[in-house]
Amino acid sequence: MKNRIFLLLLSIFIFSPLLGQPPETIYLGNIIHQGYDDDTGYGPYNIGFNFTFFGNVYSEFYVNSNGLLTFGASTDAYEPVTIPTASAPNNYIAPFWDDLAMGSEGKMLYTTIGTSPNRKCIVQWTNMRFPSDLLLGTFLVILYEGSNNIQLQYRSIISSHSMAHGAFATIGLENSDGSTGVLYSYQTVSVDSEQAIRFTPSGLTYTIDPSAFYDGIYLTTNMSLPEPGIPDLIVPASNSTIGNAERFDWSEASNAGSYTLKISKNADLSGSANYNTGTNTYWDVSGLTVDATYYWAVFATNATGTTWSEIKRFYTSATPPSTPVPQTIWMEFTEERMIDLQYTGGDASAKTAVITTLPVSGELYQYNAGVKGGQITSVPTNVTDSEMRVIYVANGSTGNNAGNFNFLVHDNNGDSSPALITVNVNSAGVPNLLLAAKSSNVEIQFDRPMADPSGKEAQFSVSVDGFSATISSVALKEGDPYTISVTLNAPLTGTETVLISYTQGTVAASAGGLLPSFADQPVNLLLQTISFDALPATTYGDSPITLSATASSGLTVTFTSSNSSVASILDNTLTVNSAGSSQVTARQIGDDTYAPVRYIRTLTVGKAAQTITMSDLPATKYGDADIDPGATASSGLTVTYSSNNTDVATIVDGKIRITGAGTASITASQGGNQNYEAAPNVSKTLTVGKATQTITMSELRAAKYGDADIDPEATASSGLTVTYSSDNTDVAAIVDGKIRITGAGNATITASQGGDHNYEAVPDVSETLTVNKADLTFKADDKEREYLESNPV
Repeated sequence: MKNRIFLLLLSIFIFSPLLGQPPETIYLGNIIHQGYDDDTGYGPYNIGFNFTFFGNVYSEFYVNSNGLLTFGASTDAYEPVTIPTASAPNNYIAPFWDDLAMGSEGKMLYTTIGTSPNRKCIVQWTNMRFPSDLLLGTFLVILYEGSNNIQLQYRSIISSHSMAHGAFATIGLENSDGSTGVLYSYQTVSVDSEQAIRFTPSGLTYTIDPSAFYDGIYLTTNMSLPEPGIPDLIVPASNSTIGNAERFDWSEASNAGSYTLKISKNADLSGSANYNTGTNTYWDVSGLTVDATYYWAVFATNATGTTWSEIKRFYTSATPPSTPVPQTIWMEFTEERMIDLQYTGGDASAKTAVITTLPVSGELYQYNAGVKGGQITSVPTNVTDSEMRVIYVANGSTGNNAGNFNFLVHDNNGDSSPALITVNVNSAGVPNLLLAAKSSNVEIQFDRPMADPSGKEAQFSVSVDGFSATISSVALKEGDPYTISVTLNAPLTGTETVLISYTQGTVAASAGGLLPSFADQPVNLLLQTISFDALPATTYGDSPITLSATASSGLTVTFTSSNSSVASILDNTLTVNSAGSSQVTARQIGDDTYAPVRYIRTLTVGKAAQTITMSDLPATKYGDADIDPGATASSGLTVTYSSNNTDVATIVDGKIRITGAGTASITASQGGNQNYEAAPNVSKTLTVGKATQTITMSELRAAKYGDADIDPEATASSGLTVTYSSDNTDVAAIVDGKIRITGAGNATITASQGGDHNYEAVPDVSETLTVNKADLTFKADDKEREYLESNPV
């Protein structure tokens, strides 16, 4: 019974470099258990070499489902205690000892890789949970031959709940009788995704490095189609604030067939809104509640299984601030990588990314149409690419944080706070020998792509039935950079006892790591070859491709795509999902007789062409309503418009707004996207005629000679000024737009509007003005005169 209850609101490999997680080499794991389990111990299992632990030598180990690896005996213990504790269990490695459970997705796997004296034994707990169904994640123990180092590493810690980060767990080592041990943490929040903890022997104890470099190893049960990689959540960033609508963005996960975006107001994702995004690594979401707290995650799925991302929290606001998005980038030494700087929130003003600190190692460049532009050597420096992309070159030192730099986002409101881009750089990967096989010659397979070994025959030696054989050449196997073909002067017949050795020299992985020496590796399996038809030239939108390949052994060949966003494969049918490139691998996993084999071809999917269809524009007149040009692109993408004469027409909200009479060329454009080339522009002539107008003029009232000036009050429908004329200036004249009476009689007053650039002249309108005589009034002065006298003055 559990007494703690929580209520909670033959090794084959694939090398898989990913942006959002450490580069991984995937190996075939041996199944300890998969599916539901609770409190069970398993074992023993062979380590594959002698391993010293607290002074005792072991060749076997045991595992239980509660995050314990033990030596000497199994245990089902689920209640963690501190280290050291004398009571059982003892003699253990605890990567995450807690009361754990396995659901349908859960697996415990192990394998041993490499050759003596540099082998590694890997034990992996995959998709672990707590009994409450809180998601924990995937973690590993790696035992190193020779050094007896122990590395605990946490591929993914899913939940943000403290329990998933060690709040009730024991992490560390304890010796065989519980008298001593090395405690990393007990009931303490102490581990995160992508963390590695290295325990190095030091006398009778161990030293701890809590920030060791992550050893990129992952175990699967299906090498033909491993579980997807981990989707790295990018936008919205953890604890960021966004508006009620946002484009959610995450990194591509290797081997993913589809993605499910989950958004919930609950930390455990219960009651989540689920969006099946197909192979898209983004999704536009709207209608989020403002001033709320949300949690989100992405699950990547294929036919083999599901991989969970971390769960991240974000907030919403009606006025989210402009916030740059922090990211973690994993690279290999000498690699060159484009980094897409991103932000959330802010107003509608233009945004500029500004580099505020430079990496202490490596080089940072402006992005220029897919290649390096000018090197960024001082700060602050504005990022010149409109989509905020830069290029980092890992040509300096290696290690965690080797290439870190900061940037901020500038807009009309000023500068945001800076965000950190964490760049971890792996040292040049050291290739591990996996196996050797033979036919008439010998081939050796490695866990990393190899550099061309031509001319380095002297660094290898082959023994045939106890005698040294002469090597005539070494070369990469056609279609398989992971395999070196060793050609002998005297071909083998297939029955000989063959051993192959290598003395460390200059043979290296393509990333630069030197191949370590190995001695007398047996060559037992038969090699096979694959015939894989060349892939046709492909364009986005093309019909599915039927893949064809055969193995010389006659065994079944399967196919995988390294980039499911570009191409996904079901059985032997390849479906194009987007423009770009993907490595398509034809693989035969081998058996007890035949070594595994692969043939890799690069699929390049070009952008599709598109055309614009646009009808002739209708004849129109000044003053008409806005016109929808109605152009469409064969791609279904939005068409935009421009006018070469804004005095005649402008474009407002995708429609033509008439601004004057005349002609304008209206051009329809579609600039393309990641899947479509830009369409050829299509132009149509818009002819805008002058508008007609009318004059409204009331009847003129009768007037008398001597009256004040009269305003005719005529108006034109165009709003233009009306002018007047009189046909009888002895009766009326026009002065300053008014009728001035000059005499009695009749006059015709004509209202005119002659038009302008946008209006036709209007027919004149006339009204008759009648001016009557003024009344004559006589009045005498009150004066007198005598008869025969003169009139008085």
